[in-house]
Amino acid sequence: MSATSDLKGRGPMLLAMVLAVLGYQINATMLSPALPDVIERLGTTTAAAGLSQTLFFLMAAIGQVTLARLSDQRGRKPMMIVCAFVLIVGNLLCVFAPNIEVFIAGRILQGISAAMFTLAFLTLNQLLTPAGFGKAAGIITAVNGGLAGVDAIAGGQIADTIGFRGIFVCSTLIAVAGLIGVRNYVPDVPATAADGRFDSRGIAALSLGLTGVLVGLAQGGSWGWTSVLTLGFLLGGLASLVFFVVSQKSAANPVIDIEVLASRRAWPLLLTTICTLGGAFGAVALTIPLFSQDGRVGLGLSAVTAAVLFLTPIQLIGVISAPLTGRLGPRIGWRRIVVTGAIANFAIFLVAT
Repeated sequence: MSATSDLKGRGPMLLAMVLAVLGYQINATMLSPALPDVIERLGTTTAAAGLSQTLFFLMAAIGQVTLARLSDQRGRKPMMIVCAFVLIVGNLLCVFAPNIEVFIAGRILQGISAAMFTLAFLTLNQLLTPAGFGKAAGIITAVNGGLAGVDAIAGGQIADTIGFRGIFVCSTLIAVAGLIGVRNYVPDVPATAADGRFDSRGIAALSLGLTGVLVGLAQGGSWGWTSVLTLGFLLGGLASLVFFVVSQKSAANPVIDIEVLASRRAWPLLLTTICTLGGAFGAVALTIPLFSQDGRVGLGLSAVTAAVLFLTPIQLIGVISAPLTGRLGPRIGWRRIVVTGAIANFAIFLVAT
């Protein structure tokens, strides 16, 4: 397996990967200012719209674990193509959704396609040297904030004019371009565990467990915390998670190595990531868009104004900081980068509160 010392000649491959991950990402950044429009046009509630966001990000987490492990056996490029097809189907469901139920189904499929990020990183790691990987990873990570805030403004403008469905039309076009780019320009790197067995039982238990707990927590306020439905989701989810932990100890090819997960090298980083994303994505994807546009208890702004004032600056920071982090990490240490970011997040949320 050859390695390259820089990114020379990798432009088409990187562009294909950027388009592939962008097709997923704008479904988070462009839709945020359009959430009030989703609620109005589908005749649904804030709780249901919030659940669609919750399941979108939950499936993103599960998809990255599941499809990344599956790519060890089936190859990175084939799974990237699968992700692109899943994203396109999810987009089409949201474009033609007659109700919130179909819309949520589309959001679930879109969330699964977040594995495109992980698959891109794994592919780059197999192709590039550490120096080249840091630069390329910074470029891909920058997409995690969208198109420098332009997509948030565009999402707000679309919501104010033609409605939220136009956002998913844009995402579909980008996803198709990403699919074509991946097929033509991304190398088919060798599988790393061609003979391994996929732990479908563990994946099912993990998916059911996380879904049950998060849906119970998200909907408990509207269903009633002592209702049979809420308790069923919460207790069922916890039972599935317990089964997942037990099953991983005896699985031939576990989804997650429990011993590694419990080590001091793994759980602090995992906990930091969960808390950071739980706060940041919850605020950016739901709280800020709804509060800024709510005329009764919020600021009563239009979707595009809310995007310009609150969402675009956040995305611009991400676009600038991600490539910078990719360059600085190998030089000053990734731990120092993580600690600095955590302190900055804490200060930002303190001011916002």
